[in-house]
Amino acid sequence: MLTIESLTVRLGHRTVVDALSASFRPGEISLVLGHNGAGKSTLLRTLAGLVRPASGRITFGDTDLTRRAAGDVARAGVVLVPQGRGVFADLTVAENIRLAMWNTCRLGRATGGEVEERLASARELFPVLDEAWHSLAGSLSGGQQQQVAIARAFLANPRVLLLDEPSVGLSPKLADAVLATVATLRRGDRTIILVEQNVHQALAVADSVSVMRAGGMAEHDLAPEDVADRDLADIF
Repeated sequence: MLTIESLTVRLGHRTVVDALSASFRPGEISLVLGHNGAGKSTLLRTLAGLVRPASGRITFGDTDLTRRAAGDVARAGVVLVPQGRGVFADLTVAENIRLAMWNTCRLGRATGGEVEERLASARELFPVLDEAWHSLAGSLSGGQQQQVAIARAFLANPRVLLLDEPSVGLSPKLADAVLATVATLRRGDRTIILVEQNVHQALAVADSVSVMRAGGMAEHDLAPEDVADRDLADIF
């Protein structure tokens, strides 16, 4: 269980996340909705250790992650796929994946043999790894690049996977494909926290829904079917 207690994050003089409390269960996809500027991306970056909170507490099981460095948070199994994909455009898909495998071993998340086994699983989940293995990542479509970005995170065997707008900039068809792939990653006790603006597509794969407003958690642990019946203006 990932638990957030009274988390406050300030960027400069601006409070971006304000006394937010929430908990996210293993084996579920938790969708976090909110208008632009609600603090969603900052929340994910804070959970990943990239932003230092002003106050509050973040725990994963018995481990306090509140002020851990990003590398230590990754070693604990919390992995972020940031908005914008972030693939190395001038490297091939193979080179992108090999870098991710090296980093996984460096962080102690797996041995080389274990990562190779995980790569075999990733090839089944992400067809682009075989289809474009020797292609430059920058030559791929947006949807293919997003698959590569998620596959790199998958290789780290995350216990908590943070996804920030994985379908941004994609056509509805490609967005559906990426989110369908995300749905397959909930296997076992993995916790997935998904920030997504394509609400209706995301609701189809989510197990629970939370709504952020003005940096706080306005609504938490809603059933997706209850949110689907509401006007989006009411949600945001």
